[in-house]
Amino acid sequence: MAVAMIDVAGMQQLVNGLTSGIETLDSARSSLRTTLSRYNLATSDTQGMQTAADWARDVLPDARRRLAKAQALEGSNPTWPTGTVQFDDVTEITSMAPDKAQQAGQEAAEALRDGGRPDDDLIAQIIEMQDDPYFAAGFAKALSADELADVVIKLGYNRSDQDGSKTQDELDAENAWYGKLLNGMSTTVATATRSTGDLALPSDYAQSWLDTIEAEVPTSPYYDGGGGQVDRANALTVLLNAGHYGTPFLSTIAEGVYDYERELGDERGKVWEPRGSDDPNGGVYDADGKRFRDPLAGIMAALGNNPEAAQDFFGGGDDRKVSIDGHDVTVSERLAYLVLDRRWDIDATNGGALGSALEAATTKLRNSEASGQLSADLASQTFALIGDKTGEGQSDGWLVFGQHEGWKMSDGLRSHVAQMLASYGADAYRVILDDHDDLAQGWSQPGSGDLFDSDMPYGAVLDKALLAKIVGTLGENQNDLTPFMTGLFQAQNLAVNKGLTDAMLKQPNAAANFITGGVSDDSNPAITNASQVIGWTLDTAYGGDKSDEEYQKKRAEAIADALSLASAIPYIPEIKPKWLNFGVDQLKDATLDEIKDSASKDSGATYSELSQKVQTQLADATMNQLLASGYFDDAAVQGAADRGYDFTPPPASAIQAGPPPHFDTGSQAYQDWYNKSAMKTIVAERVIGTYRDQWGLPL
Repeated sequence: MAVAMIDVAGMQQLVNGLTSGIETLDSARSSLRTTLSRYNLATSDTQGMQTAADWARDVLPDARRRLAKAQALEGSNPTWPTGTVQFDDVTEITSMAPDKAQQAGQEAAEALRDGGRPDDDLIAQIIEMQDDPYFAAGFAKALSADELADVVIKLGYNRSDQDGSKTQDELDAENAWYGKLLNGMSTTVATATRSTGDLALPSDYAQSWLDTIEAEVPTSPYYDGGGGQVDRANALTVLLNAGHYGTPFLSTIAEGVYDYERELGDERGKVWEPRGSDDPNGGVYDADGKRFRDPLAGIMAALGNNPEAAQDFFGGGDDRKVSIDGHDVTVSERLAYLVLDRRWDIDATNGGALGSALEAATTKLRNSEASGQLSADLASQTFALIGDKTGEGQSDGWLVFGQHEGWKMSDGLRSHVAQMLASYGADAYRVILDDHDDLAQGWSQPGSGDLFDSDMPYGAVLDKALLAKIVGTLGENQNDLTPFMTGLFQAQNLAVNKGLTDAMLKQPNAAANFITGGVSDDSNPAITNASQVIGWTLDTAYGGDKSDEEYQKKRAEAIADALSLASAIPYIPEIKPKWLNFGVDQLKDATLDEIKDSASKDSGATYSELSQKVQTQLADATMNQLLASGYFDDAAVQGAADRGYDFTPPPASAIQAGPPPHFDTGSQAYQDWYNKSAMKTIVAERVIGTYRDQWGLPL
């Protein structure tokens, strides 16, 4: 196994350099040979240029293949440094000759076009070669946009239908081939859209897709004789649900389809429904077997896999003037339309595809550069628009009639908004304590305020009242709230670390004060702030009586979920965007709090176990923060001794070196020291006690 780490931008430059170098050498050699021949001079001296060009041609295929694989993987693992990927350089890169691979791609496309249900070998080949730029070029160039759409429609007819003779699991297993093939085709076409040079698709390739998607169909009541066919728009755009499509291609499709929908929507109302089939045995299905009827949803899904294209889309177009919290502000027209005005009821993800696009545009490019500012601008606008819209149309009705809780964001959008809030957890943390930012002053700010270090990325601008509405919606489902809670705990780590560090810088005896039970101006307020932030979040998400057992249990579960995930994240060694997003990204694959599966089903017993878990996690996290900030160093121990305290420092066997250093909290050495140390009482009083009233937990 040969694991390669590849810098994606650097590999792109290498491919570009090889491609342009070949063209330059060929052109220069041809020109020089012509000149030499004109004067009857020997042309053999130009062989060196030919040798260099031949070498570049030999290495170009491998470089292209590594680039394509790297582009497909970029951003898929939060532990990789930004802009880099890792993969097995031997097993994941094909050695098939480029011309053979291109021919294989063409033949695979023709087999899908001309045959019925594809055999397993064809499906396996497409999946195996989906990231190969030569195979992808042969595949995509062999099918026009209309033909590609027709292939997808035909594949849908080859799926098995539910006739009552099979269980749903049996039916899903029988149709598994379809989902695998559809994802393989999607990824293959996506690979082709990123290729350049002689592998590039025709310059009008994206426009040909638009022509097919926008073509009028006879089923439409507005049909004007266009050459479209039913379901072709759906069939093309369902392919956008998977794969990393090239930015120029995707930007053309996204802007074109959006503009088309806005233009026809104003004129006709419904745009896409008349273009879809009502045939119960046909139609277009996504890889999960759900009926696909919304082309713009497919485009949003594709933007979710390409942060650059997502930012181009939401950051472009017209602006809209809106009034929020008494201020006239300017927001993205595209953002406002998609979040506030458009319905997603024919979208199988119920707004989830839009959410993935927004998440990509706002959380993947967090930095102190222009892209980081745009990320924060779009995030702030999204939060403000959703918060301001929430509750619109609410009515108490009369008796039990006419009651309506008002507008709420769609279910599919919520988990993505939670992820966005988690990424901007430091800004939410600040605003929860300071009430609100001034929305009229702009949608972003450098950093996240004085509670955090100065090298934070651009932060969001938030209104606390609008944030409360969003948190209240997320609180309806604990799985939606947990990402936000985890983001707050990440922010809490940063804020408490800064408070502990500032205390050491400003007060020479801060550490000695703390370990002897005293108060330090920066460290103790930092802990109090953290408890207030989490307390506000729980009160806002789970409005209710703190003395009620079921209410307390929900709070305990929410805290334990977030702490369980937050505690599994490596201690934040530096203030960098990747660490702010790391814990949030882990949620997508994490199993929420195993203790809920292993605990007693009795609600009281489960609550007690969760409360104990929270207490232990808080204590462990605090002790690690104190250790990393130097609160158990020799100077602190000596300072305690100068005050008459015999403080025993932690034994070396209880500490893991890191970086940063942290306690081995499960070791016997740590347990023996901690349980006999004054720190157990200090943490119980200064930390656990501080949280008790705010959280409403019997810790």
